[in-house]
Parts: sequence; C-alpha cells; structure tokens
Amino acid sequence: MTEKEARDKCAELSKESPERFTHSWVARETEGGWSVVKIAVPTPGADPIETETTHEPLAVQEDPRNSAIKNVGPGGYGF
Repeated sequence: MTEKEARDKCAELSKESPERFTHSWVARETEGGWSVVKIAVPTPGADPIETETTHEPLAVQEDPRNSAIKNVGPGGYGF
C-alpha cells in the first residue's frame, strides 16, 4: 500500500465506518510499505480521571509596618 492509498483509506474510514465515533485511523509507514492503524479514542466522561486538590489556608500575617508608612503611596504621596 502506498502512503496516498493509506491516507485515502483513513479518510474513508473516518467518514463511513460505524466505529468512527470511537476510533481514529492513522497511516503508518512500515518496512513493507504503508498500513492503516486503528486507534481507540476515549469518549468524554467514559472513564473520568478523578482528582482531589487539598491545601491548607494561607496564614494571614500582620503587616509589620507602622500606619504612617503603610499609608504612603508610590513616590511618597498618601492615598
């Protein structure tokens, strides 16, 4: 099978095969020429990957600056 024949077969299977919703086809070069490979495509939600995210709340630290310094904006001007 030539590369063009393999790619044409992949396109045909993608359009007409009853498995087109669950599989994809890819042209692959082998030692003896080109072949078509069928690959299973997982359906969304079929086998969900469950993840869990946990974290400790961030500790809120008191601002060590005094109020005169905290209330000074960029360039030394107050807000």
